[in-house]
Amino acid sequence: MDIQAKLIGARIGMLALADELQSMSRACRVAGISRGHCYEIRAVFERSGRDGLAPVVRPPPALRCSASGTGESCRLAQLCLSATARS
Repeated sequence: MDIQAKLIGARIGMLALADELQSMSRACRVAGISRGHCYEIRAVFERSGRDGLAPVVRPPPALRCSASGTGESCRLAQLCLSATARS
């Protein structure tokens, strides 16, 4: 079972617990999740079903270069910054 399936299962379980307890607030407390997040999960489940509960993979943010000039000098500046951060 991969991580994505475990996460979907945990979210389905939290929704089932809320139905069982007949209280979203109590289910959130038991699961250790904020009420706002629980209501977001429920809304996504109602809108998209089980497949909608899968985590969304987002690309890393694009780095903006403040150095003026060509793109090559910008990449060079980013490499220098990352090298100094590692040492």
